[in-house]
Parts: sequence; structure tokens; C-alpha cells
Amino acid sequence: MNFEPDINENDILTLGAEVLEALLRDHTTGANIFWATADYEHLGEKYGYKMPILPELVTGENNKVVMPRVLKSKEQQRVIK
Repeated sequence: MNFEPDINENDILTLGAEVLEALLRDHTTGANIFWATADYEHLGEKYGYKMPILPELVTGENNKVVMPRVLKSKEQQRVIK
């Protein structure tokens, strides 16, 4: 069995846009969750630390943008406070 610790956002999108939108929503505030890291800022302004994660930023050609923590380097895994 070959297990890859990653989720394909395009596969989630095939379940319906509302599924991906619900996964990206902070259910306390009702707003989208935000990146909370500078790791993706090289991709553009919409990927900044406090910018909301939108479905179009993690699907289509951007499908592999989000990476599971376990696949990141130790430096990228550090918690920023």
C-alpha cells in the first residue's frame, strides 16, 4: 500500500464547491481561514500571511500549493507566534 499524506483539493472540489468552501471557513467567525504563514507569499499578494484562503487559490493549477506539515522541512514546520 502506497500512502501519500496529501489531500487533492481538486478531488474535494468534485464533491461540490460548498464542501471545499466549508473546509476553508472558520466556523466561529464565518470568514475564511487565512494562510497564517509567509511560506506562500512568493506566489503573490493573495497568498500573504493574513490573506484568506480561497478555493481558487488551492485548486486548478494551484492544486499542489498547500502541503501537509509532515512533508514540509523542519524549518517550515516551526510555529510562528
